[in-house]
Amino acid sequence: MASRTVFLTRSRRHGGLGCERNPNHESGADPRTRQTSRLDALARLERLAGAISSISFYLLDQIVGRERWMKDVAGELRTSPEYVAQRFREAIWEATVAYC
Repeated sequence: MASRTVFLTRSRRHGGLGCERNPNHESGADPRTRQTSRLDALARLERLAGAISSISFYLLDQIVGRERWMKDVAGELRTSPEYVAQRFREAIWEATVAYC
């Protein structure tokens, strides 16, 4: 029997795939817990923004947070996709150093 690869696209992730097993998922969690975790996430983002350069934070936000393609971000910045890829690798390194 051949194995079937399932790609977790945005619609599949938000459609509940994998969320049934997570007891802390927003639908089942206490509203106060959700608010606290959102505030904690905002505080972590603010700490990260202060620890790394602004272009690194922008690239991480666009590529990881908003799930945009590097070539789209490169077009927006009017630069080459290779430059964006290099800066993205540096951004990941900066974030790693900031959290260690």
